[in-house]
Amino acid sequence: MKTRESCLIHFMDGTQMSFYFDIDTEDTFSVANEIHRFADRTVLCFEIDGRLHFFPTCNIRSIEVSPAPLELPANVLHGGKIIKN
Repeated sequence: MKTRESCLIHFMDGTQMSFYFDIDTEDTFSVANEIHRFADRTVLCFEIDGRLHFFPTCNIRSIEVSPAPLELPANVLHGGKIIKN
């Protein structure tokens, strides 16, 4: 089964880019493995609308993926809530 995941990249210059992709939720090991490998890269690559985008991680402040995949690497803390001041 596939599920739609949205991704929001916050860049260091204050701009943002959002897009979505469909992932296979039945292959949970692959998703968790990719997330773990994602964190070790110096450049992130995404194929979006038939174009290949390269993002140096030094230009990225944060990345949000929603909804969070069901299976995550062991180094991910679960159940957090954002506190608004």
